[in-house]
Amino acid sequence: APLEILRVESEAKSAEVNQAQGALKYHHDREFNLCSSDFWYWTKFVVTEDEDSGTIRPFPSFPYLVELDHDIESHQKTIILKSRRLLVSWLGMLRQLHSAMFCGTFATDSCDAYRGGVMSIGETEAQYLIERISKVWSRLPEWMKSRNRITSDNKLLIVFELGGTVQAFPLKREG
Repeated sequence: APLEILRVESEAKSAEVNQAQGALKYHHDREFNLCSSDFWYWTKFVVTEDEDSGTIRPFPSFPYLVELDHDIESHQKTIILKSRRLLVSWLGMLRQLHSAMFCGTFATDSCDAYRGGVMSIGETEAQYLIERISKVWSRLPEWMKSRNRITSDNKLLIVFELGGTVQAFPLKREG
């Protein structure tokens, strides 16, 4: 009889664990769809690294960034006159990552294919932009990354399993 009691208790625990896992998967599915369809919702999961101090911090949703993002999405061309430290380059890198990582996932508003590109003056600077994207990706929650893994990440190109890519284009070659 004691073995039977242990078996019943074990089955009850297994059922509880299965139920909890199902609830967690449902929550992650819901979050994934929200992230796919709402860039600013997704940024709640994004952390960036301060270039000077190395401090990791959440990406801010400053009103000027939200407005700029809306302008970029609403117009075919946008000219931005900016100085450093306004997070505009970060916004561009995050937009590229968001589009590429949700491509092909069949989440809300996802696309079948995405080919993004970033440009910078030289090859070193272009590689740095790809490195930014890679670092943000590496800090996203595992449940998000597991749905569309990076299959190739070299210094100038990131390729996602389900078809999204981001490529860096240096405007001049070094060496």
